[in-house]
Amino acid sequence: MVDIAVLRHLLTESHCDPAVADATHTFLLEWGPYTEKGSKFSIYRLFREHIDPAWRELVQRNPRSLSTNIMELAWTKYTLSALQPGTIPGNDGDIVQGSNAEAVQLFTQRSRPKDWSALSTIAHHYRMDRLERFLFFVQRTSPSKHSQTLADQAVIETIDVLRHLAEACSLKLPKRRPDRRLTNRHQSSVCRFCGHPTEAADFHARGSEALRGLPDNTRLSAKYCSRHKSKGPTSPAMRLAYQRAKRSEGAFSAELKRLHSQSIGGHTATYARSGNPLVDEFIRMLVAQRKLHHEEQTTNEAVQSLDGPLHAEARKLVDWRMTDRKKEIVALLAQGLNQSQVAATLNTSRQAVSKALQAIPDEYRLNTLRMTTK
Repeated sequence: MVDIAVLRHLLTESHCDPAVADATHTFLLEWGPYTEKGSKFSIYRLFREHIDPAWRELVQRNPRSLSTNIMELAWTKYTLSALQPGTIPGNDGDIVQGSNAEAVQLFTQRSRPKDWSALSTIAHHYRMDRLERFLFFVQRTSPSKHSQTLADQAVIETIDVLRHLAEACSLKLPKRRPDRRLTNRHQSSVCRFCGHPTEAADFHARGSEALRGLPDNTRLSAKYCSRHKSKGPTSPAMRLAYQRAKRSEGAFSAELKRLHSQSIGGHTATYARSGNPLVDEFIRMLVAQRKLHHEEQTTNEAVQSLDGPLHAEARKLVDWRMTDRKKEIVALLAQGLNQSQVAATLNTSRQAVSKALQAIPDEYRLNTLRMTTK
């Protein structure tokens, strides 16, 4: 694991860019509860707040060393080394291409990041350890590597600091929680199957008075709300609600992942990564209309408050059977196509499109979502 003392030593002894050095110092002071797997304290948000502005400024000041072409070439080298067996990066960052390098090259063009100035977005979509490897190739590809000027050396040493920071973030583990009893940690928790507070969080929000009528051995669920709990005293309706939610857990998780990815990335481009551009566009419009993206939030508390609405939206998409085909239809209609054109695009009949539209709830219909594209 990366020693934080080594990272701090690099900050003080190297020629690291002052803006990046200050941002990294602030980052390390605040990163205590933040991890890659954290839901309340996502380290990607901390990266976006402190590191992205300093990195963006560094890129703007060094157009020769950190140009778009340099970034794209570094990403191609990274992808080739990661995906193609037998493709080995040399010490200078050059690639010894394997027999299937052309196919991998096409893959890199389809999957490369859209914004090179946002390291947090790259880290969120490809993981922190892959951000570190990408920065390795940026460091090796940049013409500053072979320059002896102080400014070029500062660029290389700054990238080295960011590499160590990304590696430290990828290895940072959440603190072990002592138990699952009712504590302050549950006050922002939401049910795994919907957007409602968990049973423990609900009782915590109501205060100690709510606990007085409960037996001493009562175990409050820290995973599910009172409607979806599976253990303890339950009614037939509660058991049925749990069973239904459990059966659709895979679909719910997939929808939640898409919404969360789009929420982190913002509403100016698609980030859902479903593999279907039309579905991604539907998710983008939905997140923009509901104002569920992190750009609308200014504090940690506000970002944490998105957890419930994102879960609730994922639950509705599953319960109301908003299939990918229905999402495609809405996305195409939002582009101005009529039903006949939508049917031709999707290689189906106009009757099938009309029938699908009748099954789409009003809040997911065209006239609601088109407003967000203006």
